[in-house]
Amino acid sequence: MVLFNLPIVIIRYGNFLLLSSLFFLSGCGRGGPCDGGPHGNCGDYVNCIDTFYVDSAIRITLPDSIKNQIEFKNNNNFVSVFNIQQNGYPYYLKKNLLYKSVQVECGSLACYDYFLNQYKITSYKATNVPFYYSYNLTNESTTDPYKYVIDSKLTGYSIASVQVNDIEFPLPFNRPTNKNSRFLDSVQVNQRLYRNVYQIYLDSSTINYTIIKPIGIYYNQTKGLMGFYLTNGETWGLNE
Repeated sequence: MVLFNLPIVIIRYGNFLLLSSLFFLSGCGRGGPCDGGPHGNCGDYVNCIDTFYVDSAIRITLPDSIKNQIEFKNNNNFVSVFNIQQNGYPYYLKKNLLYKSVQVECGSLACYDYFLNQYKITSYKATNVPFYYSYNLTNESTTDPYKYVIDSKLTGYSIASVQVNDIEFPLPFNRPTNKNSRFLDSVQVNQRLYRNVYQIYLDSSTINYTIIKPIGIYYNQTKGLMGFYLTNGETWGLNE
């Protein structure tokens, strides 16, 4: 999931939920009778048939308290203040669920019913450096479309991640695999000792070191994001 620069649709409450649903229903576009695929003339056949909400139990993987302002300091002792931008705000993205082949005079259209997958995002932005980060909660669907026809139940599990700028770091909780992360009994971040920390990092074979960007984070369930480090060796940690 990506917080920034994503084609997301914000669904609010009350009457706005209905308006947003109508928007989704008309979102296939107005192609000719032979246009296929989800961007063809599928408006009469594509429906939102369910919503997958984030399980509240995943919330315990985030910091114990969400602060409005947090300070980080880099390894050169430069301090930046990160201000909260959103606190648990819900978004919804459309996910294909049931395939429908609709016959038209010149063939058929490939259309889909879909469900809405909920995202909850808490985000921060720095005041004087080009950094921002967010805590992201969403769901990983394991729904079998054929089984859904019988029991009308979405199946899956809620997952969490931390995003620093445009790089997402999946947290290991609720995930079948724990790739590119490790649990550390203790670690020093800018001369401060922390215990019970997860280090989550990018696959080294995918990193372009000519571009300055985040490549790893340190995370603790009580404190949340404790630090992140960049391709140029710069490290940012909580200023406590």
